Amino acid sequence: KRMATLAVGKNSTYISFSSSLVEDMFENMVVPISYNSSFQVRNYTKDSVRPVLGSFNLDLTTETLTLFFSETVNTLSLNVSQITLQSSAVATNYTKSYILSSTSSRTATPF
Repeated sequence: KRMATLAVGKNSTYISFSSSLVEDMFENMVVPISYNSSFQVRNYTKDSVRPVLGSFNLDLTTETLTLFFSETVNTLSLNVSQITLQSSAVATNYTKSYILSSTSSRTATPF
């Protein structure tokens, strides 16, 4: 998640909204909950889903490898020396491979 101190537990998870959030079937607007009187979550379930690499781009001109994950990841935890580029999907005796070095840089790109 992108905001490290928001919604990390019940004590940091509140909601507020204006009356224009939703209407009932007779066009009566919802009772608002103001920013200064926000409503605490009743049940909180911590994120337990592991990120999945969905795709990646490799630009050899700019020497940039871009990874696309299924959810926001903590870029400070990225260990680039765990990445191996290889010439085929299944490693064989003929597969060429290159392990990235830990001196490679990492950059977080906002959405």
